[in-house]
Amino acid sequence: MKKFTQILGLIGLVGLGVGFVALLIGQKANPFIYLHLLIGGGLALLGLLSNLVGLRDYFLKRAGKAYSGAVLQMLILLAIVFLLGFISYQHDRVFDVTSNRIYQLSPQTEEILRQLPGEIKVTAFLPSVGYDEARQLLQLYQNQSPRIKLEFIDPDRHPELAEASGISTYGTVVFDYQGQRTRIVDPREDRVSGALIKVSRKESWAIYFITGHGEADPEQQDKGGMSLIKQYLESQNYQVKPLQISAQGIPEDARVIVAAGPRMPYQQVEIEAIDHYLGKGGDAIFMLDPMVPTNLEALLQGYGAAPLVGIVIDPVNYLTGMDAVGLTVVANTFDPNHEITRELKGKLVAFPRTQALRITAGPEQAGKWIPLVYSSASSFLETNLEEFRQGRLYQGPENPKGPLLLACAYSEELMVKPWEQDKKKPGQIRIALLGNTFFMRNMALEIYSNYIMAINLFNWAAGEQELETIIPKARMPSRVFITARQTQLIFYSSVLIIPEMLCVLGLAVWWWRKK
Repeated sequence: MKKFTQILGLIGLVGLGVGFVALLIGQKANPFIYLHLLIGGGLALLGLLSNLVGLRDYFLKRAGKAYSGAVLQMLILLAIVFLLGFISYQHDRVFDVTSNRIYQLSPQTEEILRQLPGEIKVTAFLPSVGYDEARQLLQLYQNQSPRIKLEFIDPDRHPELAEASGISTYGTVVFDYQGQRTRIVDPREDRVSGALIKVSRKESWAIYFITGHGEADPEQQDKGGMSLIKQYLESQNYQVKPLQISAQGIPEDARVIVAAGPRMPYQQVEIEAIDHYLGKGGDAIFMLDPMVPTNLEALLQGYGAAPLVGIVIDPVNYLTGMDAVGLTVVANTFDPNHEITRELKGKLVAFPRTQALRITAGPEQAGKWIPLVYSSASSFLETNLEEFRQGRLYQGPENPKGPLLLACAYSEELMVKPWEQDKKKPGQIRIALLGNTFFMRNMALEIYSNYIMAINLFNWAAGEQELETIIPKARMPSRVFITARQTQLIFYSSVLIIPEMLCVLGLAVWWWRKK
């Protein structure tokens, strides 16, 4: 009977060990853990009580005392290891010994964290599998500043929380501060730090959408409206306002003005107001749909760019779900360095019913225009608009062939005149010109990466470049370049000489012991 209870006691100890290990790993109790702890504890207690006399006699012997001392030392060692692990878990510290400091925030970010005005809640919607680098990065922010309150939510396990926050993309991080909210996708250090600045900033930039000429309406919620982009902009802490240009010109608080697909020409007084606004360092986004004269063409021509007459057709790379003739051009060629398009590498953007653009800048404007997006080589520009209106398409030799420019950006540094020194700080004119508005309307904003390009477009035009010096860090391959002589030295020493020495040493020890 004693032997049987001893076996039961050993089984109980095994069950207790498995239960404790499962609890340490999972950090959350479940029926499996409860079952092992209860049954294992009961069996271990039964074995202990049934063999109490024998255990006492054993430990009074010399061998038992030695064994009990060894067990006690092992338990003390385990307790020390557990205590050190608990302390390190409660006081997490990272020591970065990588060559490019990928586990350390930049000095600019550290300064931003020191100047945070209050507690900012950061909610990261990351699945349980993957996104390890994003988790590590966000935890660096939490470790650096007590004002960062970080929470991870798995959108697969808690879809109701993701839906309540309007999250539809993995890797979305939401920042909340005193009623203000902004969000980013695919967190990197420059984006996270930029979001912290945005959400904690007291002022909110105003973006004006020009009205009165049939432009797309940010309040309109049907397919042709822009209510979705308005929601996204407001989530980025922008104010979206309508603008009817009057004799007073553009409002002083305008950060960006937007001409979103006008259907009627602008009046001369309106053109002059826009020109005056740009001349003072204003920023603007012009999205001009094909086959619609707007009177903005001459203004843009003065800066060195203009739309081409016609509509772009791509019979190969187009979105079949929206048309059957190639009007919804799908572009995958982007400028890899510009702030608007550098995130689009390897992605697609759909441009329904777009016209092509042409940069005509002379030597005085060289380098100010940057081509951003091109159509594919299979595209062409349909210039016979009468035939097009009647539903006939023909790719003739007179049609310009792709790649065709679909979007471009202009930037120019302004120098303040001495008599304006107190009135205006040095600024920069920023103009984005696109060949259509439909990619940003509700009908297409959530197709492919249209949303990413649209948000980057507004951020760039608004001058959200506080963190342009923060370069995202990446793991660099560790390489050692050695000569042929060094290669031979490594081979002979590791493959031949060291094994030879070990063999000689082993033979010497064997011969010495044999004698």
